[in-house]
Amino acid sequence: MKKYLAILAAALMICACSHPAKDFTGKITSVNADTIVVTEQETGVQQAFAVVSTGNSIILQGSPVVVKYTGALDSAAAIKAQKVAVDSTYAEAVGSWMSADSTMTVTIGIEGAASDNCDTLAITSWELAGPVHEIIVKGQKISAKDTTAFTTKATISQSDGKYVMTDETTGSTYNKQ
Repeated sequence: MKKYLAILAAALMICACSHPAKDFTGKITSVNADTIVVTEQETGVQQAFAVVSTGNSIILQGSPVVVKYTGALDSAAAIKAQKVAVDSTYAEAVGSWMSADSTMTVTIGIEGAASDNCDTLAITSWELAGPVHEIIVKGQKISAKDTTAFTTKATISQSDGKYVMTDETTGSTYNKQ
């Protein structure tokens, strides 16, 4: 009997270990109520994942993501995600930001960025910088003589429950609306 139980336990362990969890890394290209579609950046492979829970994470289209799953990928059906990990900086950054002196609004969106109420600064794009709470903002400085491209890093922090973005080059601050 003991020998039988030992063989059964070994067989169960082999079965349990035969499908180790794998990671699917990419960007979220579609978000529905309980499903996300992720596109792997290097290969362009897309996979739908059924998402049961994301904890406190906010899932937005365009966000970088790592999905933990078991089994085989299936292009025809959603597979169950065991865990979904997104960079919180993406959700923090997306939205409307007002300069501290209320003279300019910066809109950071899923598909780009823009600046309003400013004739000398045209913000055109943004991306995650790598470290958490940091983004890179790109655009053009416009003067009567010429237009020059610029790139700056901004840090997003929380103060009194509100998000504040600080341009590391100029020290300018923006409050999320």
